[in-house]
Amino acid sequence: MSKKTTLAVRTLTMDDIHTGMFASYDTVLGRSQVEAFAKLTGDISPLHVDPDYGKSTPYNGNIVHGMLTAGHFSTLAGVLLPGRAALLSSLHVDFLTPVPVGATVTICGRVASLHRASSNINLSLTALHEGHICARGQAIVQVRD
Repeated sequence: MSKKTTLAVRTLTMDDIHTGMFASYDTVLGRSQVEAFAKLTGDISPLHVDPDYGKSTPYNGNIVHGMLTAGHFSTLAGVLLPGRAALLSSLHVDFLTPVPVGATVTICGRVASLHRASSNINLSLTALHEGHICARGQAIVQVRD
């Protein structure tokens, strides 16, 4: 199993950020994360939390909640790009392929555009599992002073 990346909160300002800037990290979406997410949100769908049911599906096991995967897009903005100064204003996500419980996922973000007058950046986001895009999205992030 791949080791989880240790994250440290960055403090980037609008002056530090440029179009094309990239950040990423790896995370393991294991059984304990899925169970904690189910407990926090109440989403106890057997597709996510019941191993016997998961084995009976075409996925041959449980899959991670899509919103748990997408939650890592918030982590990318709030910790790495831009980090401390981030306020997530909007997020659009498409889920392309299910992520099996226990998978290592790479969370990536790239600055697609800057809007200095409003102190906003647009992030292009992807979540990768085994080199394939499992989720992708766009976020608008306000960079606070």
